[in-house]
Formats: sequence, C-alpha cells, structure tokens
Amino acid sequence: MTDTHKYHEDEFLGRWIADELSRDEHREFGEWIQAHPQEKEFFEDLKNLWLESANLSLQKGLSKEERWDAISRQTYLHPESKAKRFTPGTWWKISAAAAIVVMLIGSYVWWSTGQVVTITALRGERKVTLLPDGSKVNLNAESTLRYNQQTWSEKRDVQFAGEGFFKVESGTPFFVQSSFVTTEVLGTSFNVKARGHQVEVACIAGKVKVASNQISRAAVVLTPGLETVAGKDSPPMAPREFNLNEKTGWISGTLYFHRAPLPEVFAEVERQAGVQLQVETSVENLTFTGKIETANPQEALEIICLSSGLRYSGKRGAIFTIYK
Repeated sequence: MTDTHKYHEDEFLGRWIADELSRDEHREFGEWIQAHPQEKEFFEDLKNLWLESANLSLQKGLSKEERWDAISRQTYLHPESKAKRFTPGTWWKISAAAAIVVMLIGSYVWWSTGQVVTITALRGERKVTLLPDGSKVNLNAESTLRYNQQTWSEKRDVQFAGEGFFKVESGTPFFVQSSFVTTEVLGTSFNVKARGHQVEVACIAGKVKVASNQISRAAVVLTPGLETVAGKDSPPMAPREFNLNEKTGWISGTLYFHRAPLPEVFAEVERQAGVQLQVETSVENLTFTGKIETANPQEALEIICLSSGLRYSGKRGAIFTIYK
C-alpha cells in the first residue's frame, strides 16, 4: 500500500479530522504533505468542509443522499456557489472531500444531538473516569473516550481510541465503538486496545460480544480469560486465553511483555513514560520478555537494553539514545 492510499483511508481521515493522531503521525503526515504539495488542497478542503458541517442541523437516521443535500444547502457546496468558488479541474476533489464528510457525519452525527464529553489521557499520563451510570474506565496513555451525555439514558454508547480498562455497571446494553470494531456488554469488565491497524479485546469478567464493523456477521463472544484480535479487513479471531498481568498491568504502571518486538516495546515505553527514544541501531529482529516499571524510564531501559545487548544514554531524563 502506498503512502497516498494510507492517508486516504477512512480510518486515518477520521482520526485526522478528530485531531487524534499521535505526535509521530502528525510529523510523518506533515512531511508527506510537504513532499506531495498536490495533495494539500484536498486535505484543506476536507478540513474546511468538516468545520462547516459542525453547524449543520442533521437529524438521526438520514440517508447518505439526505446528508449530501443538507450539506449542499448549508455550505458553500450549494450549486449556485460552486462555479464561483472552484474551477472544473478541482471540483472533483471537492466532491470527493464532501463525500468523505458525508461518511464521517454518518459516524459522528449522534454527537450533534446533545452534550459531548471527551476524556483524553496524554502521553505519559493515565486517567480514571466515571461514566453517568457509575461505570468506571481506566484510560491508558494516548487514549481518548467520548460519549453523549444527553442521550446516555437512552443508549450507553462510547467512542474509544487507545487502550482502556472498562468496568461496566449492569443495565441497558453498553457499546464501545473502537475503530472498526464494536464491543457490546451487559455488565462486566474488559480491556480494549485499539491502536494502529488492529483492536484487541480481553474479557476479565462477565461476557462481551466483539463484532466487526467492516465484515457482515463477523462476531465472537468472549467469556472470562479469553481475548480476540480483529483487523480492519479481518474478522475477530477465534477466542484464545491471555495472561491477566500482560493485559492489565499498565493500570498500576507495570508493563509485561512476552516475546514482544523491540520496536513495539520502545514505543510503549515512550507512550507510558512520556519520554523520547532515539534508536540509532536496527532492532526490528529483536524481542523482549520481561517486566518493567514505567515510573522509572531509566531503569526500564536498563532492563530492556541489558537483555538485548544494547546500550543507552540519557539527556535531561526526557530524551534517551539507544545504540549498539
């Protein structure tokens, strides 16, 4: 897949529009735009259309055609203004951008019907939040949770990106929308990790149903001690057992790894400890098994590097260099 296709994917566009890209993703995307100036207009138009659509009065249940008509009436996409604002050569790009906005509004339109609450845990930060029904969510670093407070009594529905541990109070069905997967529960505790191109759901107590939003009728049911992994284009895999410490240790600041690729380990240390690692040697073929405490990144790096035959040096405790 080329970079161009990557940055035009619905999943990336949705996170970019919602300002949910990581620092590295922002940097890489900015460098890509600089190298592809012909793409800049498309993304600027998409952002402008999204900002204008925030003022739209869109009802629930509208079809794509009805949303398009609403956008055309209430933004500069109105046929009367089209000829004044855009040339024939660029109009197809605007139309493509508007089509994406229609799709995004279909995903986010329910936010417009009431008060939206957003909770974000930044890099190097963990948060605990209580939902209106008393359900508790632990948010790992670089994670975001959103819910509509006004419609909560009708439907317990949250949108989530990152990693979080949910302890759900019994009641009406509870839904967690994460990327291309929907997790449905009645009353239970479970861990959701939605990062990159896959979503992992592990059931701690009770029962959860994990369904693909991309593949029809693709779903699995998890009971305590079982997890599943799903990709954008692959259905949730058959349930398998997991190690509880590896899934929930992050809540107390302890990370457990078992034959984990070293690039993933370093990325998690950066996320959890809020530090920057400059890796100056190849580590793609190296793995790490062990336990580290994120409260002391220097000690964590010492453990990781010692087991991998690497060395490190630190600057002001926030920037570390990894080398052979």
